Amino acid sequence: MFIKRPKNNLDASSHAVICRARHTGKPGRQRGVAALELAILTPLLLLMLFAIIDWGYVYYVDLTMTNGVREGARVGVTRATIASAEDDARQTAVQYISTVGTHNTIVISATMNNDGQLSVVATISDFQPLIGFLPETALPSRLTTQAAMRWELAGQ
Repeated sequence: MFIKRPKNNLDASSHAVICRARHTGKPGRQRGVAALELAILTPLLLLMLFAIIDWGYVYYVDLTMTNGVREGARVGVTRATIASAEDDARQTAVQYISTVGTHNTIVISATMNNDGQLSVVATISDFQPLIGFLPETALPSRLTTQAAMRWELAGQ
């Protein structure tokens, strides 16, 4: 709506009062909007936060398992006998992976095949997430990682 400018100084003060009256009446209708928006968006933001935490935990456990089996294989291939290579590889992987502090059961095995390859495998068959807020189909139920290296004394 267009408001005409005052013609003299006496009309200027009444014009300011009219303008202020028109613009100060509406903020009362906006009072609960911010609280309502927060109430609507909070569940979505919490879902996103919990999803990020759970997926970060999956990535952390998988990365620690990968590094542990690689470290176990690296130690195992330097041993003199096959039995000590398998045992030391498994022990090293167990020590490394135990630092993850997970509540999941991790099965670690180390085997030497006929070609002189030492293979170390770590598996979580029933993975349980940290928070568990997401549905079971959103996260992997099984984590497996493997590292294989050639035994240094295989040709001797």
